[in-house]
Amino acid sequence: MSITRREFLAISSTLCAFLIFGKEAEALEGKYATIIDITKCDGCKDEPIPRCVKACKEYNRERFPEPKKPIQPYWPRKTYEDWSDQKDRFDTLTPYNWIFIQRVNIDGKEINIPRRCMHCDSPPCVRECPFGALTKQPEGNTVINDKLCFGGAKCRDVCPWHIPQRQAGVGIYLKILPKYAGGGVMYKCDLCKDRIKKGQIPACVLACQERLGSNAVFTQLMKKLKKKIYTYMEISKMVEHQPSIFQKFPLN
Repeated sequence: MSITRREFLAISSTLCAFLIFGKEAEALEGKYATIIDITKCDGCKDEPIPRCVKACKEYNRERFPEPKKPIQPYWPRKTYEDWSDQKDRFDTLTPYNWIFIQRVNIDGKEINIPRRCMHCDSPPCVRECPFGALTKQPEGNTVINDKLCFGGAKCRDVCPWHIPQRQAGVGIYLKILPKYAGGGVMYKCDLCKDRIKKGQIPACVLACQERLGSNAVFTQLMKKLKKKIYTYMEISKMVEHQPSIFQKFPLN
């Protein structure tokens, strides 16, 4: 994807709603936050798969969906979303890939942007899920309960970044009304929920730090820690959503 600096600024404004200068960002008391310094990300250009993507896939592999086939369309739709034949794809978000690196060329300079769930402090996906399958955890991450999710995709519709992805042929809808209700299960990053409950950092953060050390793209602010991150960053798509994932853009 090749765009000019002006176009990139316009896109960033659309995605973020606004940029805040001279502000400090903090992990809220009792919660986690992640800082992603895009100025340091090279997309692991010398490796076949970015480290963060590979680590996420490996850690969450046992949780990936195994659809029951043949998958039947459900009324009134005549189509369904099936990514099961593209499990190894890592250039976009899928039910089998919960983080990817978006590469953008700005005036001849490549910018690498890690994309995953922003874990908003006021998540619209949690508020709008008609089945109550999404919850905001005490650690600050948002989690989809795959045992309750019907795959209605309302979470994706209301997400400013359209993060959750649907896989048909799995989930509770198959046991209730497979031809008329739902469409599978929605999947997304949950910040490695089991790890952060133990006080450990997410797999993607760990993998990046193992590669780059103190110069890592990802920094995880642990719960009960308040700390200045930096003064120039993306704060939010919409002020009421208040994401806990902050991204620093190389605009200078």
